[in-house]
Amino acid sequence: MKIEKKYFNKLPESYQVILKNNIKINSLIDVKVKEINKYKNKIFNLNTELNSILNKRDSLNNKLLFIERNYIPKIYFKTYFKKSNPNIFSHIVIKYLNKSKTVYFGKIDDLIICFLIYFPALNAGNFKKIIIPMLSSLIIDDLLHIKTEANFIKKKYSSIYFKELLSNHLNMSSQEKNHKVSFSDYLKSLK
Repeated sequence: MKIEKKYFNKLPESYQVILKNNIKINSLIDVKVKEINKYKNKIFNLNTELNSILNKRDSLNNKLLFIERNYIPKIYFKTYFKKSNPNIFSHIVIKYLNKSKTVYFGKIDDLIICFLIYFPALNAGNFKKIIIPMLSSLIIDDLLHIKTEANFIKKKYSSIYFKELLSNHLNMSSQEKNHKVSFSDYLKSLK
């Protein structure tokens, strides 16, 4: 409410105080509304920037997903039964450079016998947990030297290759353990 100055001066003092307070409150409200609008504009601008950044991230994630699917090797271990055979059979699936290879690994019982010398407690229940992470790591190291689909397709994998790869790694690991010298032995050798 606005009152002209000529009427304002004729009002009793108590009413003038009320009008002055009303004017102050109205101007304070205007300041707060302007401040709110300023923050709303800032939030709108920040949301616009955020959407732009999110779109860039989505684009990069799609590119990374393409890289992961095509250039990061994936190794899967699968077991299965045959109809009239009680044995558990297994194969290794290798996905790399947008191609996939499935390689027969062997009967689980035969594989356990093969690796019992390295892992005396190895059995069908813990085979996947003990053997496959090591074998996967070795296969991935081998795959990282292959740069093209053609070379990956040409690369021959077999059960024998996997067993030799793992046995060689385990033999080297056991030799390294045998050749490690403790700190106290090292100090004794200095005398």
